Amino acid sequence: MSRYGIPSHGAFGGPVGKIRAYAGELGCQHDLALALRKTGQYESRMRACFIADPARVTPALMDAWAKDFDNRAVCDTACFHLFDRTSHAFGKVRKWSTSKQGFGKRAAFALREPSRAGVAGQRGKDRGETRKSPRQALGYTCIEMQ
Repeated sequence: MSRYGIPSHGAFGGPVGKIRAYAGELGCQHDLALALRKTGQYESRMRACFIADPARVTPALMDAWAKDFDNRAVCDTACFHLFDRTSHAFGKVRKWSTSKQGFGKRAAFALREPSRAGVAGQRGKDRGETRKSPRQALGYTCIEMQ
């Protein structure tokens, strides 16, 4: 993990593919996601991003989770697999883009990434874009594994 710039303290070293697969078996379990996130353990925080319910994510919850970002893997996973499915994502781009916090700007960039424009019906509206992301077009909410 360290060769990718991911701190290994508080980590068991489980591969993300297995974390995602197990999260797919669990399905959408928001309360469990909140409990996993509180452990501070790397794999648990990653799994929480995959099983949390985007419909129940509040702006305050997004800020709390973003405040705890300590590496790019957790930051990107939360942004690409949870935050971008909420209706609050675009507002957080504006707020976090001026952040002095270590991973705040990275989170803003991850949510603003062009290929993700249109997610949650918010991003891209200011530019007149109406296209949907592949996930939104397919109606995914929580991670769906085959």
